Amino acid sequence: MAIGSDIHEPFSFTAALADGDEFLIGGLLTASDSGTRILADVATGSGIFVEYLGGPGGVSQPDTLNIDRTFAFNVSFTSGTYFSGPIFGGFSTNISPGSWTTSDGTNNGKTESHFGPYTAPGLFNASAVNYQATDTGVVTLGIADVFSFAAGSPAGSYIYYGPPPTSTIPEPGTAWLMAIPLALTFAPARWRTRKPFASLS
Repeated sequence: MAIGSDIHEPFSFTAALADGDEFLIGGLLTASDSGTRILADVATGSGIFVEYLGGPGGVSQPDTLNIDRTFAFNVSFTSGTYFSGPIFGGFSTNISPGSWTTSDGTNNGKTESHFGPYTAPGLFNASAVNYQATDTGVVTLGIADVFSFAAGSPAGSYIYYGPPPTSTIPEPGTAWLMAIPLALTFAPARWRTRKPFASLS
């Protein structure tokens, strides 16, 4: 991102895995870059969810989705203290026990924080951790989430980061509201991040 820019971008799309199971992935990306302060996914509405839509067997097979989001910032500082977290989220009540999720935070490709695994049923949360890093005018921060659905999860089951859904989960291309101050925070610029998308397996 260029200094002085910001984004506020809802997203949703479907993904079909090799076994025929289909998922809806959605959320809201937010980020801003003042040059001395960078923020990502801290606004109300930021977050991510993965919902099982259905498949050839009706209920899910054992499915794992890897979803990565990355922000690149132009900055005027060369070092700082980063804060990763806090994070919170949960599982729908109908998801199969044994479903799980993890979240890793990266700085210029290096994993600096790891949260989880968190397993269904129930909610999860974790306090922030911090670390020191040196940068060279461009900071690339990301989050790599893993969402794993145990076999037998029914259509409509989901895993989310942020507060639980408060509205009907949309079709692809529509916004889905949730709030989450997750991720990688940063100082002397201060930053938190959730993520753009990535790969499915």
